[in-house]
Amino acid sequence: MNSTQFDKLMKEIKLLRKDLEKTELNIKKTISEEYKEKIEIECASINRRLEGIERKIKKNNIVIYGLEINTYATEILISTATQLFKKQLKLDISSADINNVYAIGKGHQKLVVVEFLSFLTKLKVLKQTKSLKGTNIFINNDQTISQQKTSKILRRQLKLAKKEDANAYIQKEKLYTAQGVFTVKDFQEEEEIEVYQETSEKSNSAPPTPISTNTDRSVRDIRKLSAAKINEKSKSKPTGAEIKEKKVTRSTSVTSNK
Repeated sequence: MNSTQFDKLMKEIKLLRKDLEKTELNIKKTISEEYKEKIEIECASINRRLEGIERKIKKNNIVIYGLEINTYATEILISTATQLFKKQLKLDISSADINNVYAIGKGHQKLVVVEFLSFLTKLKVLKQTKSLKGTNIFINNDQTISQQKTSKILRRQLKLAKKEDANAYIQKEKLYTAQGVFTVKDFQEEEEIEVYQETSEKSNSAPPTPISTNTDRSVRDIRKLSAAKINEKSKSKPTGAEIKEKKVTRSTSVTSNK
């Protein structure tokens, strides 16, 4: 698969996702409640299949950041990548191990995507990325949008967890700590608080105390606190009965004044 075919396929996947989201919203507006759950399940299934396709496409790929490149020519990109693997990573990887290479972006520092013929070759490269420490070059797994979001959340939680457990680590989209193993779903409450804080900051209102600044909270404590904050916020909103009671009281006082 060349870069043109890859770009075309990724664009089609993105368009499918957008069309799916629009269709889901339109259907929800026109159908009854009893069918909404079924549609949500079906849409979730389609999203999972699209995610599977994207992961399969990117399975043997890595992404290189920080290379000084002023060309999109495949031959030069392959030569640059193999030299990097040989000199910096001490790996004997030749052009015969590479299926395709292409650059994305403008300027001298472009993002370079390398597609290997073998998944094992990709693993060898990723295991040696520690050799790049101290340089301005970074090599990562070529992630889907969903994987990027997951990694961002887990990295943020890992930073918090390491304040209490220096041996905490991330592996296969899970956070491992002395207190247990956590997935992204375990941190949904914290993420809601983070989003709320960001929204408050943008609207120039005073945000709640940031959770991430407290060094004394363990991962489990953060989860409990986040849930408590969300419950507290929901309780602070007046219910329909309370609003109705206030209206009745107000109308009664107006009548008595007359």
